[in-house]
Amino acid sequence: MGIEWQPLELNTKDDDKIDTFIPNIQTLGVSPEELHKVFFEQAQHLQETIDNQNLLIEFSGMNPEKHNENLKAISIESIANEFNGNISDRRLQLPFKGISKENVNIEYSRIESNWAIKLSINTPELDQNQIIRTFLLPKSTNKLEGNWSTNNLIITF
Repeated sequence: MGIEWQPLELNTKDDDKIDTFIPNIQTLGVSPEELHKVFFEQAQHLQETIDNQNLLIEFSGMNPEKHNENLKAISIESIANEFNGNISDRRLQLPFKGISKENVNIEYSRIESNWAIKLSINTPELDQNQIIRTFLLPKSTNKLEGNWSTNNLIITF
């Protein structure tokens, strides 16, 4: 008996109603983490290498403290890193430049006591038909909502 996935409808909201997370690095109140992230965004080749290495380590189970999580699904942090997205307390934002809303399919299910998201991306440019990623949401998730705004997928949980 497999996991039963249910579709998560993507709503389209106006640009003014959805605030996108963009750190302001021109102020004295900027955190070291934000500066570090901006540095790595400018060094794309370095960030790609680090992301691929982290993903490989996570898949292979070399992080013993996360081994049980790795067996079930990829972490939400890895998804955000892989797709150059942002995570806040209750939201995951993934930018999809060049991919339309019709090419993105989101399904959700309960795996034990956690909510899981199955993200499928159809793209004719790749040799494979789909990119499929499954990831767990935080345990405190109560309600799921999917929004599409200016080529950004926003999952609120």
